[in-house]
Amino acid sequence: MAASSSRAPLPATSCGRLLRTGSARTRTTRRTMPRSCPAGWEALEDALTSRYEERAEELGMRGALLRVLTPQATTTITSGPVDAVYPTKILPVASATKLVTGVLVLKLIDEGKMKFEDTVGEVLGGLFAEDPILSFATIDHLGSFVGGLNSFHPAVFSTEVGTLRAACEKIVQESPRPLEVPGSTFAYAGSQTHVLALMAEERAGMGWSDLFDKYLRTPLGLSEDCVYTTQPSPSRPVVSNNPMVSGGLMASAEDFERVLRMILAGGEAEDGSRYLSTDLVGRLFRNPHAGAKVASNPLEEMGLGYRYGFCCWMDAEGAPAEADVISSPGFNGFVPFLDRANGYAAVLALGSGRADGVMDAEVWPFCVHLTNALKPHIERAVRNNA
Repeated sequence: MAASSSRAPLPATSCGRLLRTGSARTRTTRRTMPRSCPAGWEALEDALTSRYEERAEELGMRGALLRVLTPQATTTITSGPVDAVYPTKILPVASATKLVTGVLVLKLIDEGKMKFEDTVGEVLGGLFAEDPILSFATIDHLGSFVGGLNSFHPAVFSTEVGTLRAACEKIVQESPRPLEVPGSTFAYAGSQTHVLALMAEERAGMGWSDLFDKYLRTPLGLSEDCVYTTQPSPSRPVVSNNPMVSGGLMASAEDFERVLRMILAGGEAEDGSRYLSTDLVGRLFRNPHAGAKVASNPLEEMGLGYRYGFCCWMDAEGAPAEADVISSPGFNGFVPFLDRANGYAAVLALGSGRADGVMDAEVWPFCVHLTNALKPHIERAVRNNA
């Protein structure tokens, strides 16, 4: 699985018409064209197309893109208009952002800038240290969403507060009390990610956007248009010193592929260099707080009993301490997911049919269930093409 700096570009296989993107060949599938799938990919094409076409008009979707990554190749399958969503198109990825945020925090830990056991009180001081509960929350707690903050706060996407610190101060001052004892309660709340990012800024002595550029975007080769925003938008994203680290990333499927390939390779970047230690990559797949009670979990409302690893979902029922599949589904129909046991990663991206690029609220549960429906087809296709 390790990458090599001298290896040739990974081949890009697909179903349908042959297109050319850079030095790699990419084929794109549409049902109206004759098949030219590699043997074993037909069922996956049919599964994506049938489910997309069934709900596309109702949910205002325009185009579906699926990229499947293995150590040997990248396979692209699409449904609907091929110009609506494509591998290099920059999209507001919503909660898929959390996975990238988590990887950046793990990189800072790997660089010795911070530790899992660092607490809010000792790192941030001031009113954070004075809080009798939140002050004891650690980086490990916050990344697992068991840090004690159980509610969403609009300061996470406010352009008026000015900085991450100012936003986090409002979160601490205005969050409903009492807070939960850190480690005791799981709550899916971007407020926790905000405090986590502020701790990263303090420990590293740099703003979040600069940290992202230096420690993730540049070393992994993400595009220059891949940026954190305060208010993401396909047409008019708003950037400030208070980035929405839980949902404000603008990125393409190809940007996420570079992150996913690194995880799939156990921490090696595509040039063969070591980006993260194997143990830190493994933290994405582990939940040290499996016994925590649940205060809020949107996936439970979708009928899924998943819990968090580190800034991403572990796709397994029953709140296990470890799982082989992780994901980070975004509200806008953008879902990166990875199965280390079956040796693949994938990105699902759904296009919007609206001029402003906003998606229907039901697209989020649709994309979560679509991803789960596609997984067994991907597994079989990967085995058949190994």
